[in-house]
Amino acid sequence: MNLSGAGVVKTAPNPENALRFIEFLTSDAAQVVLADSNNEYPVVATVKPTGPIAAYADFRPSGVNAEIFGINAARATAIYDRAGMP
Repeated sequence: MNLSGAGVVKTAPNPENALRFIEFLTSDAAQVVLADSNNEYPVVATVKPTGPIAAYADFRPSGVNAEIFGINAARATAIYDRAGMP
Protein backbone atom coordinates (compact mmCIF):
# COMPACT_ATOMS: atom_id res chain seq x y z
CA MET A 1 0.00 0.00 0.00
CA ASN A 2 1.21 3.48 -0.80
CA LEU A 3 0.58 6.50 1.31
CA SER A 4 0.06 9.89 -0.26
CA GLY A 5 0.00 13.24 1.42
CA ALA A 6 -0.20 16.92 0.65
CA GLY A 7 0.77 20.05 2.46
CA VAL A 8 1.62 23.70 2.06
CA VAL A 9 5.10 24.84 3.01
CA LYS A 10 5.48 27.88 5.20
CA THR A 11 7.23 29.84 2.43
CA ALA A 12 4.64 29.12 -0.28
CA PRO A 13 4.14 32.24 -2.39
CA ASN A 14 0.39 31.65 -2.61
CA PRO A 15 -0.75 29.48 0.30
CA GLU A 16 -4.45 30.20 -0.23
CA ASN A 17 -4.40 28.76 -3.75
CA ALA A 18 -2.21 25.87 -2.62
CA LEU A 19 -4.84 24.98 -0.03
CA ARG A 20 -7.59 25.33 -2.63
CA PHE A 21 -5.69 22.93 -4.89
CA ILE A 22 -5.41 20.36 -2.10
CA GLU A 23 -9.12 20.76 -1.40
CA PHE A 24 -9.82 20.19 -5.10
CA LEU A 25 -7.63 17.05 -5.17
CA THR A 26 -9.67 15.62 -2.30
CA SER A 27 -13.03 16.49 -3.84
CA ASP A 28 -15.32 13.74 -5.10
CA ALA A 29 -14.91 14.89 -8.72
CA ALA A 30 -11.12 14.85 -8.63
CA GLN A 31 -10.97 11.55 -6.74
CA VAL A 32 -13.12 9.85 -9.38
CA VAL A 33 -10.66 10.93 -12.08
CA LEU A 34 -7.51 10.18 -10.05
CA ALA A 35 -8.67 6.81 -8.75
CA ASP A 36 -10.06 5.62 -12.09
CA SER A 37 -7.08 6.73 -14.17
CA ASN A 38 -4.50 5.23 -11.80
CA ASN A 39 -6.38 2.14 -10.60
CA GLU A 40 -6.01 3.40 -7.07
CA TYR A 41 -8.27 3.34 -4.06
CA PRO A 42 -9.96 6.74 -3.64
CA VAL A 43 -9.07 8.62 -0.47
CA VAL A 44 -12.57 10.06 -0.18
CA ALA A 45 -15.08 7.69 1.43
CA THR A 46 -17.96 8.89 -0.75
CA VAL A 47 -16.14 7.85 -3.95
CA LYS A 48 -16.57 4.16 -4.70
CA PRO A 49 -13.65 2.28 -6.25
CA THR A 50 -14.06 1.05 -9.83
CA GLY A 51 -12.11 -1.08 -12.28
CA PRO A 52 -9.64 -3.67 -10.95
CA ILE A 53 -9.56 -2.04 -7.53
CA ALA A 54 -13.31 -2.60 -7.06
CA ALA A 55 -12.51 -6.14 -5.91
CA TYR A 56 -11.07 -4.53 -2.78
CA ALA A 57 -14.12 -2.35 -2.11
CA ASP A 58 -14.47 -3.85 1.36
CA PHE A 59 -11.00 -2.58 2.31
CA ARG A 60 -10.94 -1.06 5.77
CA PRO A 61 -8.07 1.12 6.98
CA SER A 62 -6.11 -0.20 9.94
CA GLY A 63 -6.59 2.94 11.98
CA VAL A 64 -2.84 3.47 12.37
CA ASN A 65 -2.06 7.17 12.57
CA ALA A 66 0.33 7.88 9.66
CA GLU A 67 1.99 10.62 11.71
CA ILE A 68 3.85 7.80 13.47
CA PHE A 69 5.64 7.01 10.21
CA GLY A 70 7.27 10.42 10.14
CA ILE A 71 8.11 10.34 13.83
CA ASN A 72 9.88 6.99 13.39
CA ALA A 73 11.39 7.62 9.92
CA ALA A 74 14.98 8.25 11.08
CA ARG A 75 15.00 5.16 13.31
CA ALA A 76 13.45 3.00 10.56
CA THR A 77 16.06 4.21 8.06
CA ALA A 78 18.88 3.38 10.49
CA ILE A 79 17.51 -0.15 10.98
CA TYR A 80 17.13 -0.56 7.22
CA ASP A 81 20.72 0.61 6.65
CA ARG A 82 22.09 -1.62 9.43
CA ALA A 83 20.33 -4.61 7.84
CA GLY A 84 22.24 -3.92 4.62
CA MET A 85 19.19 -3.36 2.48
CA PRO A 86 19.94 -1.91 -0.96
